[in-house]
Amino acid sequence: MAYSSKRKITCMHVEKSYERDSSWEQHQSTFRVYFFEEPGPGYSVSTYDLTDATLSEARTWAEDEAGDRMYSIALVSSNEQGHRGLIWLIGDDANDVLDQAPTEARQRVQSRLRQEMIENRSRRN
Repeated sequence: MAYSSKRKITCMHVEKSYERDSSWEQHQSTFRVYFFEEPGPGYSVSTYDLTDATLSEARTWAEDEAGDRMYSIALVSSNEQGHRGLIWLIGDDANDVLDQAPTEARQRVQSRLRQEMIENRSRRN
């Protein structure tokens, strides 16, 4: 089943799932928050790791700290080889997207990220 919202440009796919098809759970999480500032052709980035927090708390903290900056939140995880990696939960690495995208796509990404930040702030107020 495809899902499309009038407020979003992208589509997501929704599938019914079985609650017991996972083989493990982890209750302690580390969230990495990226703040992006736009000084030139790319973004300068500040990152922070948050532990002992829920995603909701991490998002609230990021909103409070962001000011005019864009932000993204990732779950810090390890793969089977023990290498650390990120699972993007809110946004993504704006510099990665910009490095690989043509100008028009770059502008759409910047616009989408800014719009998400504005919508999130207006929901909280």
